[in-house]
Amino acid sequence: MLVEPEGHQVEALRRKFPEDAKDEEWIPALSREAGWVIISLDRRITRNPAQRAMWRNSRLKGFFLARAWGDLDILKLTARLLLRCPEFVEADRLFDEGTAIQVLIRGRLRPLPL
Repeated sequence: MLVEPEGHQVEALRRKFPEDAKDEEWIPALSREAGWVIISLDRRITRNPAQRAMWRNSRLKGFFLARAWGDLDILKLTARLLLRCPEFVEADRLFDEGTAIQVLIRGRLRPLPL
């Protein structure tokens, strides 16, 4: 777990749930807890109608990384994410609950239609 000076924490999903946990398990579970913001390379949630509805109802916020992020090795990916943490914190204040936000590798954030 990583703790920032501002009090934000970063925790891997697999520390709370089995590695093969289905979206239908972890999304409602985290929804019942306060304050979770998801960062993920898996955008299937934003494409499947049933999962989109589940996400909207969960009131979670999610930053979904564009495909190009998956081409980075883990150290570069982590470094870029850490550098962008202040941007994510600010976006968390601006976007509504139940929002999915696409994170382009070259800097832009944009809401994904749900």
